[in-house]
This record gives sequence, structure tokens and C-alpha cells, in this order.
Amino acid sequence: MKTFIDEYNKQLEDVQYILQYLKTYPTILSDLRIEDIIEPDNLYQQQEDWIRLNFKFKGIEKEFFKPYWLPIQRVKFDYFIDISDSNYSIIEAFFNYFEKPYYWEKKILLHSINDLLLADDNKQNLKQYKLDSIIEKYKEYL
Repeated sequence: MKTFIDEYNKQLEDVQYILQYLKTYPTILSDLRIEDIIEPDNLYQQQEDWIRLNFKFKGIEKEFFKPYWLPIQRVKFDYFIDISDSNYSIIEAFFNYFEKPYYWEKKILLHSINDLLLADDNKQNLKQYKLDSIIEKYKEYL
């Protein structure tokens, strides 16, 4: 655990600042339907808990989830920031139960955290963006 924290300490510090910023713009996350994000002060504990859980996974969960994905919600594992990616992309974990065998699928919600941080300044319609991502996710089943 300590090795992981030491290896990713700079990224964890960056994400702590990102979370603090996002807390000041709650509509950005609500427009994307990302709810109940972790408190910046709880980031390290959240990541330690995630790593412990990640090591307990078996089967398809073990193959899919990565310890360097940082869950940004307190109790759900739907959205992650990939701290192994210098752009800090936001990932949505999607369990595909429409096809057998069932499987987890990684959907890139935002390729760069900058897209999210600048959404308000750029007047980006995040509600429409989320709707488009939902349509993209489910289009083959419609």
C-alpha cells in the first residue's frame, strides 16, 4: 500500500486539488449525474480502501478494475479518475448485462480532466454531453 501511495503521490495530490475545485462547482457534476463525490480530505483513505478491495476481486472484476483508478464517489464504483493517465481521464465502469457472457466495459466519459474543469468557462452543455454518452453506451441495444 505504501509503495502505491509513494508511486502515485503527486497524482493523488493533483486529484485532491481537482476535487476541491469540483466541490465549488456542484452543477458540473450533477449535470453529468455524478453524485456523492468523495471529500478531498478523504482521498488517501478512499484510495487505500479501493486498493484493498481491488486485491480481493476475483474473476471478471479482477481482470477489469485497476488499482490506479481512483473512485470519485463515496459508496459507488461507477466513475473513476485514471491516475496512471497524465490527462486524468474520467472513466465510467459499465457492467454489460445485455449480452452473455456478462462483462465489464470501460467507457471514457471525459478524455481529460481539463474538459471537466473548463466546462463552465467553455459554456459546454454537460447535460447534453451526458445524454449523448448514454445514447452511445446503449445504442446497440436500442
